[in-house]
Amino acid sequence: MAIERKNLLIISIILVAIVIISLMLMNKKEYKEVSLDGNYIKYQTLNDLENGAQLIILAEPLKSFNDRTHKTTYYADGAIQDFYTLTDVKIHKIYKKPNELNLDSKQLSIVEPVGIMKRNSGNFKLLSNHFVELNQGNKYILFLAKNSFGQYSIINSNEGKYNIDGKDQKDDGEHASDKLKIKKDLLAKYEVE
Repeated sequence: MAIERKNLLIISIILVAIVIISLMLMNKKEYKEVSLDGNYIKYQTLNDLENGAQLIILAEPLKSFNDRTHKTTYYADGAIQDFYTLTDVKIHKIYKKPNELNLDSKQLSIVEPVGIMKRNSGNFKLLSNHFVELNQGNKYILFLAKNSFGQYSIINSNEGKYNIDGKDQKDDGEHASDKLKIKKDLLAKYEVE
């Protein structure tokens, strides 16, 4: 009788573990990446990038990519019209801002040019110009400008964000040499924590 109870307990523990692992795997979102080329103004010097930005901040995302608000809009025929992700960031330092912008809360929702599309054939991560999303817990200097909807958006694609704590290994982007030169200049100019 004691052996049967012991076996029943072991089997119950194994079943609970299988259920928990299954739920965790179902929650993990895997995406096929699709990069779409778009036009944007390419700044090649720190001075030009600063002049193009309305807001420059040192910030870090508050949520993981999967937990952010992803927006994808479609035309009537089902074709993609627009995609982006709203990312809430904690602001550590403000280097440049418009006078009318109130940032007392030290938090801001910004637009990243990356989105999620869910289809019967799977989940897709849509990237504008191979943009790599900000990683939760990493600090970045961000160059932002207001879009036509009044939201602050990262400008200059991957060259509008600079990981300064060295934790984001994908931060170099497609044009690494341009980005590394600007990064060297901004680290020499801006005080970072």
